[in-house]
Parts: sequence; C-alpha cells; structure tokens
Amino acid sequence: MAVLHRWGQNVNYHPTSIALCLAEVSHPDGRRWISCRPGFFLPVRVLSRLFRRLFLEELQAAYQRAD
Repeated sequence: MAVLHRWGQNVNYHPTSIALCLAEVSHPDGRRWISCRPGFFLPVRVLSRLFRRLFLEELQAAYQRAD
C-alpha cells in the first residue's frame, strides 16, 4: 500500500510518499499464511541507534543555530 501526501501540516505544498510493506502473505491456495523469517525485515536495534544519533545531532545543530 502506498500513499502520496501532497500537503503538509500547515497546508503548504509538501509532497511525501509513504509505503507499507507486508512481512507476511497468504499462500496462493488460500489455506495457509506464510511468514517471513524472524529478524528479516529491519534490524530494529541498529535502526533505533542510528535514528537516535541522527536526531540528537540535528537537535544539537538547531540549538547551536538558535544561540
């Protein structure tokens, strides 16, 4: 499923696309469910540390610009 947002929170033109990917699907015969193997999609711990680091770097840069 994918969605295209054309307007931001302040009703300014701000195109953004958002996509969701399934990690599980129904088998073509319709009788069973097929799951991905554990840990297949995203390494959550790695991504959370990366997000935290990038967020803190940007927060510190914004704070320094405000002074």
